[in-house]
Amino acid sequence: MKRRGFSTPIFILVSCVVMMAVTHLTYISTIEANISIVSRDKIQTRLLAETKVNRVVYDNYYQNKYLMPAILAYLKAPATSAKSAKINVEAEDLDIEDKHNVVSIEFQNVNDRRCMEVVAESNYRGIRSISKKKVNYVNSIFEEGSLPLISYDLDFNTCVKLDEFYDGIEYLSLDSLPSDFKKLSTFSHDEIVIEAENNSRDIIRKISSSSTTEEIYGKVPLYKIFFDIKNRIYTPVSLRIIDKPALDPVKLKGVIIMEGDIIIEGRFEFSGIIVLKGRDSKIIVESDVYKPLIRGIIITEGPSDFLDRIDLKYNREVIGMYGFYLPGFIEIK
Repeated sequence: MKRRGFSTPIFILVSCVVMMAVTHLTYISTIEANISIVSRDKIQTRLLAETKVNRVVYDNYYQNKYLMPAILAYLKAPATSAKSAKINVEAEDLDIEDKHNVVSIEFQNVNDRRCMEVVAESNYRGIRSISKKKVNYVNSIFEEGSLPLISYDLDFNTCVKLDEFYDGIEYLSLDSLPSDFKKLSTFSHDEIVIEAENNSRDIIRKISSSSTTEEIYGKVPLYKIFFDIKNRIYTPVSLRIIDKPALDPVKLKGVIIMEGDIIIEGRFEFSGIIVLKGRDSKIIVESDVYKPLIRGIIITEGPSDFLDRIDLKYNREVIGMYGFYLPGFIEIK
């Protein structure tokens, strides 16, 4: 005789097992889907924060409008100016779900290099992310281990950077310099002479074989100069600094780009950047009593055998203050 109803418990048991398996698979699938969504949102949040950092650092609009003015303000007075800045990212550059539009910048010195830490925060669908990046912003040849003289006697990478720097200053224009600079450029002059007239002003003469031009600038107590001295008709030119023992020494600060010789007859104090352009350009000291005091940096294409004749020391602050106006000085990496 057949035993009825025997298959019913097995069917119920199998159905329960199947339902449990389906429920478990559904639960796992839901968890995996949620994890996938959260992971995607985390990635999206991180990308939004990184995008804001990169936009502020590398986009020309933000560089010109916000970043460069902040860098200039800090370089001009690092001891007293703000060491941080905040940049607002434009609405059209933000994701519609990301409401954080502020990118913070903090100026730092790391391993004898100027850098800025750029920080951006994003909040996407309730997930928060912070992106930080340290960015060097000054050409490494100006911070080469705080060396006061940079020449082609250094390593290969420095020589490559020097080539790029000298190529850049070929296209230098003095027109964009601030009005507080005393600017001087040359065309067909044989010599530029700077001579103390009294303790409150110097005379600067531009001399050529056919005529003499005289320009007088006040000195209260120092004035900022930006000289781009080269003879554009390819004949030698020199910058001569004449000391008068009865008066204060000639004191200058700023930038001198010299294609030719700087001839110093006596006491001379300079704070800033000297660029000697051309393999024959050099500094000649004609006094055996006084060593010219130079605080800043000298960059030269030519020989450096004048070093023992001058008192040269690296000065980070004056390099930053005047280097900003040189092509290739600001190099954001």
